Amino acid sequence: MDDPEEKKNGPFGHSKQEGKGSEHKRRYTNHEMIVRLAEERYHKNGSGITFDDLITAGYAKKKKQAQRTLKYLKRIAKLITLENNRTNPQKYYPSSLRAMIVENRGEKIVPLDTRDQALD
Repeated sequence: MDDPEEKKNGPFGHSKQEGKGSEHKRRYTNHEMIVRLAEERYHKNGSGITFDDLITAGYAKKKKQAQRTLKYLKRIAKLITLENNRTNPQKYYPSSLRAMIVENRGEKIVPLDTRDQALD
């Protein structure tokens, strides 16, 4: 263990990870930047963002990556979709503006959890 070459390169003597894609560094997108993009897009023209917007802005390289990112942000409640307005491609809106979006579109607010409501 006292070999300086081993400390420098690891126990197997490799200075760099080998395998597919080892020359590329992972990219992580700041979610707040995507939410800000959605807010700007809504204030500018009243529309949500789609996967094309993420690709155009440089937050995703491929369609599948952009779709995965949008779905993840919806799952963690950073973005929302309108229940009564399915579009192709799906449009995502910032959850911080949920009340304003629902009010402007004249749609009913869909409860987030219907299990607590009494049956009449």
